[in-house]
Amino acid sequence: MHVYRSSDPVTEFFDLKAPYSKVCAAVANIRILSGLAFTCFAVLLPAVTGCGASRQYRVESISVDRVSWDSLRVEVAFSESSTLGKSRRVVPDVYEVRVFDQAIDTVYSGSELAFSVDDRSLKDKERLLVEVCATFHMTEVCAQEGVEASPKKVVVEDEIEYPRNDDYDSGAYDLRFSAERQVFGSPDEWESIPMARDASGRIRIQVVGGVGDGMTVSFSKPSGKLKLENVPNNADFRRDLLKGLLENNEAIVRFEVFTRAFELRDPVLVRDITVDAKSLETREVEAGLFVEETARRLVRMLRTFPLGPQRYAYLDSWSYDRDAKRYEVDLSFGWRSSFILARYFDLTGTLSVNEDGTEAVFELKSGNERGIRRWDQQFDSRTVTLDPLPVLAGASRRGARADE
Repeated sequence: MHVYRSSDPVTEFFDLKAPYSKVCAAVANIRILSGLAFTCFAVLLPAVTGCGASRQYRVESISVDRVSWDSLRVEVAFSESSTLGKSRRVVPDVYEVRVFDQAIDTVYSGSELAFSVDDRSLKDKERLLVEVCATFHMTEVCAQEGVEASPKKVVVEDEIEYPRNDDYDSGAYDLRFSAERQVFGSPDEWESIPMARDASGRIRIQVVGGVGDGMTVSFSKPSGKLKLENVPNNADFRRDLLKGLLENNEAIVRFEVFTRAFELRDPVLVRDITVDAKSLETREVEAGLFVEETARRLVRMLRTFPLGPQRYAYLDSWSYDRDAKRYEVDLSFGWRSSFILARYFDLTGTLSVNEDGTEAVFELKSGNERGIRRWDQQFDSRTVTLDPLPVLAGASRRGARADE
């Protein structure tokens, strides 16, 4: 005897034994009939009487109805026909019912056509396979039908701190997870269910509008610290963050939380945090950009020979007034003229400028004799008011002509 299941990768077989001393040759024909998605029917012709008439068993129909998310009811019909053309409905003495999840693990096994399966422990919209088998004259015939588990979601109450202590490489998170599933028969309503045991996951962090791919940090506990310094893509993230702070005085950092619970693919939380507190490192970069642009403009106004000057500038010290949102920057700058003889022009002074680059004023404090003389020839005062300085001075440099 060969017991056939619809999941067997067999299409034909032999060695069927008749209950007589003389063995008749027989071939078992198997047909797989497709119905709805995930539905399989098995038809088998296994039994022969001597070399005469044989019987064939067929699954006429199978359907799986949900009474609730946790209750299933199967309706299945079998028929028997013979090679003489007669067909009739047959009912087996015992049904064998099994339900498999996506991992092919058995979540139910029994003989009842109405039974319960704990949907709360299943994944979001997980596909289940219901298999019903019946035995006729030592021949097993099986049918399969697919059903889907309930839609599920994870609700998060969160506290995300970033940056922590004005450190762009540091943050903290506290995530409080709870789970819900759709109310059976009411697509717009949700009910609480126990949270999955595995609530670990990952947090994706990126600057909104940035060009980098962002960073991903894994977590195994619902609360902890974010240490980003050595996380892959940190350099791209810092560049995008600095660019936003320098251009707009703020940047939006997006935190997307993913969890392994119920194998949800979409983020269970999306939180945007506006970062407008510049670190000392960022402010020093900003002050340096102001110095570079100020030197470029003043050298362009002071030099007399336009070709080939070698310009230089140094940030000596800086301070920032939080209340006035204004920088005070001490700088040294100058240029080397290589026309006929090399001559150096050195100047030192203080730049006062608003954080957004407006109301920029430079006051000359000292310089070498050649530099002071050139300044007095060009300006009537030791104080010069400049047009607004671009926050990203690099954009102005790239747009400048080669002789500037």
